[in-house]
Amino acid sequence: MKRTKLRGYTGVGGKARAVSIRFEKLGNWEREVSKLALLDSRLKSSIKYAEGKVAKQLLKIVINHLKNQDLGWDPLSESTLWKKKGDSRVLIDTETYLNNITTWSASGVRFIGVKKSVTNPNNGEEVWRIAQIHEFRALNGGPDRALWGPSLEEMGGNKGIRDIIFKVIHKKLIALGYNVKKL
Repeated sequence: MKRTKLRGYTGVGGKARAVSIRFEKLGNWEREVSKLALLDSRLKSSIKYAEGKVAKQLLKIVINHLKNQDLGWDPLSESTLWKKKGDSRVLIDTETYLNNITTWSASGVRFIGVKKSVTNPNNGEEVWRIAQIHEFRALNGGPDRALWGPSLEEMGGNKGIRDIIFKVIHKKLIALGYNVKKL
């Protein structure tokens, strides 16, 4: 057991007096310090796993909403229906958007959506831009086609995402033998 003494002076009533504090390490500190060193990499992998879990869950919700057309979107205009040859499905024309929604990591950051390299085969438009326009169109008086916002809200918003990540980390800490309380 290692003991550390700390000496100093403190003033009480204007007079200096010596103070002595002693710290004693209890238990196997070397083992605990080595566990903490491993914990960092294990927690990082748990956080990456949790991010992937959130992304996959959101991906599933978004794709289901597109397939089921169940978000109460405004119906397509007559001119749009004519261009789509009568297909009334919102946000689905060539299915390029639907088929290219994915999740990926780059530079340590998790993404979900459509990669910027994806274009509509009919007209060369960047699909991510089309998705962005539809997501925020109602803010400018256009028809409501929001997909991502309602899907995130269905997961519980930021709190829901945080809860999923915390649960994964909590389970990992318990599995590693740490006595942690639920947050």
